[in-house]
Amino acid sequence: MNTKKPGTWLQRNYIYLLSFMIPVVIMITIFIARSIFPFGDRSFLHVDMYHQYFPFLTEFYHKLKSGDSLLYSWNTGIGSNFLALFVYYLSSPFNWLSVLIPEPYLIEFMTYLVVFKIGLCGLTFAVYLKNHYAIAHPGIIFFAVFYALSGYMAAYNWNVMWLDCLFLAPIIILGLERLVKEGKCNLYCIALGLSILSNYYISIMICIFLVLYFLVLLVNTKEKGKACLRFTIYSLLAGGMAAVLLLPELEMLGLTEFTNSDFPSKLTSYFSFWDVLSRHCMTIDVEIGLKHWPNIYCGVAVFFLFPLYVMCRKIPLREKFPKVLLLVFLLISFSYNIPDFIWHGFNYPDSLPARQSFLYIFLLLTLCFEAFLHLREFSHTEICRVFFGAAVFLLLCEKLVTKDTYELTTAAFLITAVVLLLYAVLIYYDRHHVELTNLLWLCALSFVILEAGINTAIISVPTVSRTDYLASHDELETLTARCKESDPDFYRMDKYKRLTQNDAMLIGYPSASLFSSTSNALVKEFYETYGMKSSRVFYSFEGATPLTSALLSTKYMFSNTKKETDSLYKLVDQEADTYLYQNTYSLPLGYVIDSDLHEVFSDDEVVQSVLSDGSHETSAERALNPIERQNLLASHLGMDETIFEELSVMSNETNAAISTFSTIEVMQDAHIYALVGNKKVNTVTASFNGTTETFKKLKNAYILDLGYHTAGSTVTLTGEEEASLSLSAYALNETNLATLIDTLSAHPMVIDSYDSTHILGHVAVAEAGNLVLSIGYEPGWHVTVDGVETEVNLFENAMISVPLTAGEHTIALTFYPNSLTIGAIISAICLLLFLAVTVYVKRSRAVTAVSGESMGSTEGLPEEKM
Repeated sequence: MNTKKPGTWLQRNYIYLLSFMIPVVIMITIFIARSIFPFGDRSFLHVDMYHQYFPFLTEFYHKLKSGDSLLYSWNTGIGSNFLALFVYYLSSPFNWLSVLIPEPYLIEFMTYLVVFKIGLCGLTFAVYLKNHYAIAHPGIIFFAVFYALSGYMAAYNWNVMWLDCLFLAPIIILGLERLVKEGKCNLYCIALGLSILSNYYISIMICIFLVLYFLVLLVNTKEKGKACLRFTIYSLLAGGMAAVLLLPELEMLGLTEFTNSDFPSKLTSYFSFWDVLSRHCMTIDVEIGLKHWPNIYCGVAVFFLFPLYVMCRKIPLREKFPKVLLLVFLLISFSYNIPDFIWHGFNYPDSLPARQSFLYIFLLLTLCFEAFLHLREFSHTEICRVFFGAAVFLLLCEKLVTKDTYELTTAAFLITAVVLLLYAVLIYYDRHHVELTNLLWLCALSFVILEAGINTAIISVPTVSRTDYLASHDELETLTARCKESDPDFYRMDKYKRLTQNDAMLIGYPSASLFSSTSNALVKEFYETYGMKSSRVFYSFEGATPLTSALLSTKYMFSNTKKETDSLYKLVDQEADTYLYQNTYSLPLGYVIDSDLHEVFSDDEVVQSVLSDGSHETSAERALNPIERQNLLASHLGMDETIFEELSVMSNETNAAISTFSTIEVMQDAHIYALVGNKKVNTVTASFNGTTETFKKLKNAYILDLGYHTAGSTVTLTGEEEASLSLSAYALNETNLATLIDTLSAHPMVIDSYDSTHILGHVAVAEAGNLVLSIGYEPGWHVTVDGVETEVNLFENAMISVPLTAGEHTIALTFYPNSLTIGAIISAICLLLFLAVTVYVKRSRAVTAVSGESMGSTEGLPEEKM
């Protein structure tokens, strides 16, 4: 018979419910105020959520819907290891639920998943506090709200791939405490393993914190040896259970540019300890750029609660001192380069600084909650002194923190001071008017909601137009489908003007652009060498010439404007105001060359040498600009004539506000390309025939496509920066280009079939040569020629190439990450070990319990004689 009274469940769990619901309601309220869909036409696609996470989720969604392989995708750049991208960006279990959502609402799925995970952060922090202190205190809600809506969350709430680790962190730490204090290890192992599987990168920071916090717990632990053994075994098991994803990811990361960071040789400081502390003020602008400022706001109450924690006599010094020491170490870590380097996985973050600061916030709020529990035990004098000290600290912040560090605005200072004063008034009335306790608690909760909500609303949740983001989406899908139907061969497509570098994943077509931290550095080096826009996290089709476009098998281009007639392309289809053009000069996926322009791939040392210093090039080759390098490449491929002919450039310098400009004189009808040699110039405007076109981010050193011009015309380029352009310009010799393309196309590989991880084709070779494939080399590609696995070579240190003898050959390519099988085996073994240890421990405890009961019972036993 159920004896529970109505409302019992709510009474037992209201703390958890409110800790989850209050952050959710605050976020939805902000969404309504921001007109975020369905409350308007705005969308919460911010920074990488706009450029990366949503396109990646869309590609993942398409794969789930179609049953396609998760190992590789042709829609990610020129093709790349999708499993590595999945592990880095998409491995949250929640993303699998996207398959239940209609595709037009995928943006909202991701947006409101952020809200849900923020609510989970409040919930799990409440779970931690309630279990850690063994108390169901309503004040838990206050601190849970501040953990869920901290400055860290205000800065990074759009970073949906990190949020799983944020709400799992309190559970992992609770599990660690149970492991050390009670010998109960399952919660720790399962939660840590799930965190690593959800996002291994943020889990690195959690693991570093766990080691430090374990040492803190060890200080007050009697059975230190057993605790160390349990911590080691279960930590390794948690990591081992995630090996199925970790090992393939580590293998791919070896091919990115993030593996080349050297350990800092000298300790340097970013800013002062005082400057960091001032970041606890309300409405401080979030830092997500290249500066190192941590986002550590977590409630104004910490200004007086933390000093009270330090002063509290009821908390033993042996427990208090290690935790304060750890907190200070975390705070100092924000200010120095070496700990910053270590916390971020032995690498410096490419923007988005202090990614570990949520752990500092967690520890600080935990200590402040303990001080909150002892609040009534402090004298009036002590509390007044603390509030006075907090007020003095704020005044000093307002005076000492200058714009040279970051701008602590007068508004931020005043808002923080006012909120601090309101808390002081609440504490005063709480101590003197016990009869108003319920009303005061309601006021305190209202203040917390307002403080967290106002801070988040002021410094977070920027928006973009949802309509603009999805503009031409349906037209592009329609054109892509029609193109694939009329031309089922393998080729790539790209856009003249891209919304993001990952547009291909939004629509679903093989492309030549990618923005991802897992991008192939060999391909990036190829792009950089030949004048296409790139950095260590992206490579882009922008800057391509007809030659590099052909080498990448880019056959079609989308445009949102109708282009003038040009022999380099022709209009083949149109849907509304979106146009599809076919490139005149394109190469198949595979073509045969008789040149020896390739490097034999034998082991990882070859790849690493290319990544580290661009070896396999002569100093003379390095001195050539990208267009001259293309002429050199054409020469190696058998062309006696140049593809690009240099033009005369007349430079004009002024000392006025208008910066240096240069004029290109066009001697004959031709398509014109230019290079700005001065890296100090980042933006130029090209003027010709009464029109202008602006080129930005020239620090990425890409080729400017100036279009087709007739003989006798001029093109003037003007830079925004007052610096010489160091401009060089070239005219395309289309006749020579056509000859080269015809030569390379003489022996194409005909594609018989292909999918995400397999390609089957055949090729007829007149004489021995090398089959070059426009597929970037990655560990996991295996090539067979006539059924025999063949050694993989590198063409231009980037593309897959295989040697062929004269005759007809069947070529088969298969992609399978080399370390996936061993990772799966390790995960299976660790899972079985975990289950075996769990069963063994459970049975051992059961036997011990039975034995203890037997020893404690006297029934049926003779009396013991003294």
